Amino acid sequence: LDRLEKMVENAEQKFGHKIWLIQDCCHAFGARWKGRLIGTSGDVAIYAFNISKLITSIFGGMLTFQDQELANMVRNWRDSNYQEPSLLKSLKRRLYLLAVFFAFYPTIYGLVWWIQSKTPFLNKLTKAYHLDNKIHFPPDYKDKMLDVEASVGLVQLVKYDRIIESRRKKALWYNQNLERREGWEFPPIINGATYSHYTVRVPNREKVVNDSAKRGLHLGTLIDYSIPEMECYRTLGQVANQSFKVKNLTINFPLQMEK
Repeated sequence: LDRLEKMVENAEQKFGHKIWLIQDCCHAFGARWKGRLIGTSGDVAIYAFNISKLITSIFGGMLTFQDQELANMVRNWRDSNYQEPSLLKSLKRRLYLLAVFFAFYPTIYGLVWWIQSKTPFLNKLTKAYHLDNKIHFPPDYKDKMLDVEASVGLVQLVKYDRIIESRRKKALWYNQNLERREGWEFPPIINGATYSHYTVRVPNREKVVNDSAKRGLHLGTLIDYSIPEMECYRTLGQVANQSFKVKNLTINFPLQMEK
């Protein structure tokens, strides 16, 4: 944050006008830097609440502001341009929430993992979810938030401190107890981190993931793409290959909170 804010300060002095600092905090709920909440730096912080984030409202997101006048301006624009969602969408959200609840239930998850990993049945919900070479909005992006989404989000906020504390404890446990195998690189334990992921770099990701799956442990493989490989960035020339290594060699250990 110190470096970002200094860059903005220098740029404003150099060019003589406002430089906006907008932060993507989708994986940094409650994270702190030198005691400061990450989202309090700059002008706007963006949070997403889909099912893969630390807290969720099923879908949707949130903006936070440091300036009340700017917040009012954006809120007024939203109210003037967004529309009420349909009853059909509300029903679909409830069905989706119910499906997710059962899909991640411990006694059923093994079957769900097998269907996702070994069959194309869920591709429309998984592999087709990210269109990495296309900047686009979903067809319902101008819909207002649903009541069921707001209700789920409020319940998540009540649990928020417990969720973060649980993730920090699990990250610390991994750090202290996971075997240091040859070629494995572990993340540092950092004061203020909330651990959206506990990511380890391994030399043989596919083997590690498959071996763990046989023992009943599902390891994540995020991220599966690299910006320099994306078509829209190839014309920028040669770049360092660090992102390729991260894409192909990293795994994530589970950090979810028990019921």
